[in-house]
Amino acid sequence: MLKYYVNRSSQVSPTEYGHVLLVPRVLECLPQRIDHDSLLLALHLAAEVDNPSFRLGYNSLGAFATINHLHFQVRLLLIHCVSCKI
Repeated sequence: MLKYYVNRSSQVSPTEYGHVLLVPRVLECLPQRIDHDSLLLALHLAAEVDNPSFRLGYNSLGAFATINHLHFQVRLLLIHCVSCKI
């Protein structure tokens, strides 16, 4: 079993309602470089949520990440929530 300290932070620059950050191993202050264990954590989270409205994203420093700490973008799309009646 993987041991993680995870922080679900409010997004400083949210693009929409329900936009937050998933910060794996927050106490380790890791740079914005994806690794195997963090990717698995994010994928397990998405599988556990099991909701078609749930979106998980990642961008690196070379792809417009604005801060250099390991994080994933998480969104719950309201348009899908309405159609799924949740």
